[in-house]
Amino acid sequence: TAAVLLFFFLFCLAQLILALTPFPEEALLRPTATLVFDRQGRLLRTFTSEDEKWRFQTPLARISPELRKFLVFYEDRWFFWHPGVNPFSFLRAAYQNLRAKAIVAGGSTISMQIARMMEPKPRTWTAKFREVFRACQLEQRYSKKELLEIYFNMAPYGGNIEGVAAASWLYF
Repeated sequence: TAAVLLFFFLFCLAQLILALTPFPEEALLRPTATLVFDRQGRLLRTFTSEDEKWRFQTPLARISPELRKFLVFYEDRWFFWHPGVNPFSFLRAAYQNLRAKAIVAGGSTISMQIARMMEPKPRTWTAKFREVFRACQLEQRYSKKELLEIYFNMAPYGGNIEGVAAASWLYF
């Protein structure tokens, strides 16, 4: 019973720290590019965002269900079942990297990738710990569907293109 009480205490302490640590909400609210259309809906002119990015916000409902399934399958198969961090993925990646004596696999979840995109930092153990922490905060604040929408709107698609909507406009 002492171990159960210790676990419960540590769990509550972690939840309190997550709840009391300020979350950089503004890092998710990025400026978008502007499209100018005529009365018939034809595109007349485009402008990048204030930070020179091609970025358009799009709701998850407008993103193909097949693309959503593929992303979860490819990036984070256990996305709907973990709390932001998947220790099994970490262990698998560590094993593969040690065996190859190089970084050949990563253990980041979709939530951890959002955290990295929110606050880009050089890849260090400290930065990875911060990603884990922010991923847990993200999971507390947003639903899984909201996290997918955030990911699809923040993911880099080469150069100054961010988000699946901007990539669709510019590549297709």
